[in-house]
Amino acid sequence: MIYLIHTETVRLIGRGVIGGFPKNPPISFNAAGIDKNLANRARKLNALSEKEFGTLVAEGRDDVQRSVERSFLSKVNRAEKHKKIAGLAKARAIHLGPFPLIYADPPWEMGAFWGKG
Repeated sequence: MIYLIHTETVRLIGRGVIGGFPKNPPISFNAAGIDKNLANRARKLNALSEKEFGTLVAEGRDDVQRSVERSFLSKVNRAEKHKKIAGLAKARAIHLGPFPLIYADPPWEMGAFWGKG
């Protein structure tokens, strides 16, 4: 009789019934690093059909590819523009001594811009 009670107790403990806590408690969204906005977006994506989801993924990949191309071309154009400006500056340069640029800073007065206090 004692053996049967002990066996039943062990079985209940093993299932997490005794003690009030399951063996492997469910993980919360916060513990997994998922905020409510990400969970909401995931629910919306899950509601799409496979075809709609595939189309969305393909369009996203195309958008990323275009973005990478635009970024690369922008960097190339910027480098060409800087090279052109440097060449023009070199062609027009006159010898000003050790400094390639003379910067004039006219005198100015410091004043309060926010009114009288």
